[in-house]
Amino acid sequence: IPNGAPEFRYAHHEIVEEAQHCMMFQEFINRTKWDVKGIPTPILRATTFVTILGAFFPSLFMFFVLIGEGPIDTEQKKVLKGEHIPPLLRRILQVHANEESRHIGFAMAYLNRMVPKLPAWRRWLLGLMIPFIAAVIANAILLVEVRDTRKFGIGWRSWLKHASHPEVRSHVARCLQSVRVQCVHLGLMHCSARFFWKLFGIFGENLVQLSKRSEDQLESKLSEAS
Repeated sequence: IPNGAPEFRYAHHEIVEEAQHCMMFQEFINRTKWDVKGIPTPILRATTFVTILGAFFPSLFMFFVLIGEGPIDTEQKKVLKGEHIPPLLRRILQVHANEESRHIGFAMAYLNRMVPKLPAWRRWLLGLMIPFIAAVIANAILLVEVRDTRKFGIGWRSWLKHASHPEVRSHVARCLQSVRVQCVHLGLMHCSARFFWKLFGIFGENLVQLSKRSEDQLESKLSEAS
């Protein structure tokens, strides 16, 4: 990494802050006495593969950051709006939300700077891969894990009914809003990509209008500034 590269600061912020997050969450788990299992093995292996692939396809890795952080950021901000939250949990979520915002901001800035420079075939491939990763990661974060259904007495059919419910699919789509808007803004929402977003139930028709309004507002602000 050359001197002055923003990637240097991002990488070290990521290492230091994520390590602190692990210690913070683990201490909370130890105090609650909950037996938290962590990420399921198949997803853990898949995320490891994407991380390695990031060395050859950095833009894909940055989208992976947005996909992983977006749903968590949405959920924890919703929790922070509540009144009956234990003080320790509230403070943990405040720290996590503030520091993750920096990671999300850098990922968006990096993608806005680098994706337009990619060749057309690479942008097409990037747009095609995003919905697959988004569907797996967002559902793993937001839905009750299959391995926990027996623990909580949830029947398999009840889990499937819940996971496919329109309100649940709409909620998952809303949590991926920043990813969708970024894809539209960077021209990655081509026909093939849109097909898989819809197939996985994470498209969210209203988000297309939202992204167009965001672009119109940005253009108007730039024209006013000029």
